[in-house]
Amino acid sequence: MEKSGIIILNYNTLKETNECINSIRRYTSVPYHIYIIDNDSDDGSGIELEKIYQNDKDMTVILNRKNGGYSAGNNVGIRQAIKDSCRYIFIVNSDVELLNDAFSIMIQTLKEDSRIMMVGPSVMDLNNQESQLPREKLNFKTFILERHPFCYIPLFKKKAYRKIDINVDNPTIFRGSVSGCCFCIKSEDFAKIDFLDEREFLYYEEDTLAYKMDSINKYAAVEKRAKVLHKANISTNKKGNAFVQYHRWLSVLYMLKRYAKINEGEQFFVALWNTLTWDILSIKSKNYRKMRKSFSEKNWSIVKEKFNE
Repeated sequence: MEKSGIIILNYNTLKETNECINSIRRYTSVPYHIYIIDNDSDDGSGIELEKIYQNDKDMTVILNRKNGGYSAGNNVGIRQAIKDSCRYIFIVNSDVELLNDAFSIMIQTLKEDSRIMMVGPSVMDLNNQESQLPREKLNFKTFILERHPFCYIPLFKKKAYRKIDINVDNPTIFRGSVSGCCFCIKSEDFAKIDFLDEREFLYYEEDTLAYKMDSINKYAAVEKRAKVLHKANISTNKKGNAFVQYHRWLSVLYMLKRYAKINEGEQFFVALWNTLTWDILSIKSKNYRKMRKSFSEKNWSIVKEKFNE
């Protein structure tokens, strides 16, 4: 039977990673191998995970020597899973727990419709509310509407949300992407799109995947019958708001330029907006002030950069 490779990226989340693994073992009925990729945790959790699972035949723990971010870390696991002949690749955040045999259901959805490349489950938050975000591709217009202050204006907020309504009884199939906290892609399709873009340290990976899938005429899908719990942002919350916005704003500028192909004027506008917002936040926050020079340099370097198509 075809084997699945389950990639769990760990960064200072020992407790959550163990809970995620326990839920996979409790519910998953298809053959699988779990790949824990530790992104150079500074709390010793990677070494601890290696000790805990060193004798488990269904587990591989890989300790990265540096934290290259979400995409680079997951790519290490994806490539190893493909090398080990895994047919299906699951990307699962460490703060996710399965609530049923979600992976088996998601695989069946992929098998039944060849148009689908990326499938995600129903994602419940800690308040038992649906937090799956099937969304259309991000472009310059929707980016503007998503930013402060427009995102607080009801008329603009509705247009910016980009959310696709989820079907209850059948998979929701659409052009766009699902939440990056938990999804499945066939190994051969990951290879076709050259894996995750490692230039994105954190955030907007799903939006990049939407463009990559569209380039090979593939669709995303939400499978409502598959259910997981997402505890949300445990690792990033430990790093603080300046760290989050640093990577969020650099990633969105890169994604819009590289994949949405916004023009030079639009690139300048986004970079200027990033800069002005960062400067305002730096007035009150020393964390923003510490990162101001680095953020400004990287922000404007993206505008100047030329991409080979």
